[in-house]
Amino acid sequence: MPKVSLPTLSPSSVQASERAIARYEALVAAAGWPHVQPVERLRLGMRHPGVVSLRERFAVVGDIDSHAGSSDIYDSYVEAAVRRFQARHGLSVDGIVREQTFNTLNIPAQVRLNRLKTNVARLRTLSGGFAQRFVMCNTRGAN
Repeated sequence: MPKVSLPTLSPSSVQASERAIARYEALVAAAGWPHVQPVERLRLGMRHPGVVSLRERFAVVGDIDSHAGSSDIYDSYVEAAVRRFQARHGLSVDGIVREQTFNTLNIPAQVRLNRLKTNVARLRTLSGGFAQRFVMCNTRGAN
């Protein structure tokens, strides 16, 4: 799980984003990730056909081990992957997949890649431009 206390920006942000771009370029070349059909809610212990595509989606990006199974049961492996995904994308971290999590899951890989490229350009213009102290606000994560 990402730690909330870690800074959003650091001297390694540009390099980490560039590595992510390389991963996303490979994902886009391999046709991205599967669409996850939204349902009202998925949570621990549920059995639903949509859990299979959720597992596939998380396996593509490495949030869940591909050997963790392919069943339609929302188990602890799926819940942990959902929690990692929610934390990484500024969503409420509760392990329950609702509309907002489905919407974020289904943003195409190409769109994510384009955002990463835009943000790397922004990060490069900021490098070295911060004073000793500054305030960072994650408005996306302030749900």
